[in-house]
This record gives sequence, structure tokens and C-alpha cells, in this order.
Amino acid sequence: MRGAQFVQLTAFAAVAEHLSFSRAAQRLGISRSWLSLNIRTLEAELGVLLLTRTTRNVALTEPGRALMAQLIPVLDGLDQSVDSVRGHAANPQGSLRLRVHPLAAVQVVAPLLGRFSALHPSIALEVAVERAPTDLVGGGFDVGIFPAAGIARDMIATVVTATAALCAVASPDYLARAKPLSAPAELAEHNCIVFPMGDQDVNWRFERTSEVVSVRVRGNLTVGDVHLAARAAVDGVGVAQASEAMVAPYLQQGSLVRLFPAWEMLPEQFLLFRPDRRYVPRPLQLLLDFIRSEARAAVRAGTPGPREG
Repeated sequence: MRGAQFVQLTAFAAVAEHLSFSRAAQRLGISRSWLSLNIRTLEAELGVLLLTRTTRNVALTEPGRALMAQLIPVLDGLDQSVDSVRGHAANPQGSLRLRVHPLAAVQVVAPLLGRFSALHPSIALEVAVERAPTDLVGGGFDVGIFPAAGIARDMIATVVTATAALCAVASPDYLARAKPLSAPAELAEHNCIVFPMGDQDVNWRFERTSEVVSVRVRGNLTVGDVHLAARAAVDGVGVAQASEAMVAPYLQQGSLVRLFPAWEMLPEQFLLFRPDRRYVPRPLQLLLDFIRSEARAAVRAGTPGPREG
């Protein structure tokens, strides 16, 4: 294969993956005009149109889809070859971009970041916290952690369960003026501060011995940030779900009260998902292996962990 043709095919694959000339050019570190020129040259040499372009959208033609299907294993093989050479280095290097739901950020990711970074200091992590799992590939993200609703079907997904211990909390002021609240089932009649969970209803689950209670909660405040939820609970808006570590200072000060101490609040289940490609870059594989090892360690210790299913 000629060098110029390899550059053209690489340019085409980048646009086909992101369906965006701007994002592909940014990923390759070249100008958009140079990227467009390479693809037009490739199309002229092949005698077919590979991409349809409008002012807003880019789409693959039938020949473009056929070419991309053949290019993916070739390019993955090249990536694997490069990574295998890098693997001889003492410290694996690379970068990972994660897009995660606000609750997953606190309950799944935060407890693991410190230990993973200590094990692999040369792997750069970027975590974007967002309410919806929109366009993982188009945004240039390697992995997402979200509730199941809204995740594209062509992703490889694994169930993970939060690592952080949770509790339900409310302020003394709210409890003094609201209906009596002595059991989890009564939350259905209270104003709860909720996080959007895609198209799913928001349910809080509690366990005591072998009894599990799931309560559909509602409220007049929906938030996308756990700290905002805790602050609203302190201000007497309603009942919030929070990690024990985050609200510990409020509990010590008496500005929040932990509800149902005889019950354990069960964590949310999320899907850890990634694009369906045969080759997994080494930094991502290390992260996946780390989550699995943490899950096994949690099971052995009988403590909460990022359980897989």
C-alpha cells in the first residue's frame, strides 16, 4: 500500500468513526481542509462516493460502510501492534476518557480513581459527568457508565454496582414539618430530591436481613449534581440519597439526619459500556481488569464493590 493511500484511508476511518469532519480532524491533529482533501482524493481514486455530506450531517454510503467494515480489523491490528511494543515499557502509557452519570461518578468512579491512578500513574484520565449517555464514540470517549436506558445497542456492556455506601438523609427542619417517616415505604408520600435516570422511574431500594423494599420516589426538585442534592436536603427541601462519606460532616453537625438506620440502602446498578471493537486499547483493558479485580475483592471481603453481572 502506498503511503499516501494509507493516510487517505486513515482519514476516512476517522470521519467514519466520528461522523464528523471537525472531530476527526481534531483527533488526527490535522486541519479540516487537509482531511477533506484526502477523502476527496480517495473517493476519486476509487471512483465511488464514500460519505454523504450536508451542512449538519455526515453519513456513510453503502460503499463507505463496506470499506469501513474491512478497515476496522486492519486498523485495530495496527493499534494492537503499536500497543504491544509500548507494553514493553515499565509503565503503561496512554489516556482514557470516561463519560459517566452523576450518581455513577460518586458511587462507582470516585472510590476507584485514586487506587487506579496510583497503580498506573502514566495513564491520563478524563472524566466528564453528564446526565445522558449521548454519542459516546462521536464525543471521543472510551467508556461510559450510565443506567441502561438510552445506551446504544451496538455497545459492549457490563453491569457494575456502586462501591460507595449510601444512605437516605433529611434535615431536622424538614422532618419536623413533614409526615412521620419511620420506614422506607413511607418515602412515596414525601418530597424526595431525585436524579434523572434516563427513561426509568427513580426507585430507591432498601434491605434489612432478607427483606428488600423498592420505593418509587418523586419530588419537586430534580438535580444533576450530588452536592446540590445534599445542600438542598440541608436547606429542608426534602429527602436525599447520598453517599455516607459525602454527608458525614452534615450528620456530625446535626444539619442532616440519617433515616432508617436499621436498613441498608442498596446502590444503583449501572452499565459500563464501550464501542464494539475487537481490539481494546491497553489503557482501557487495564481499567476493565482493575474494575473486575475490585469486584472480586469486594465479594471475598463481603463489602460493597463494583460488582459485575
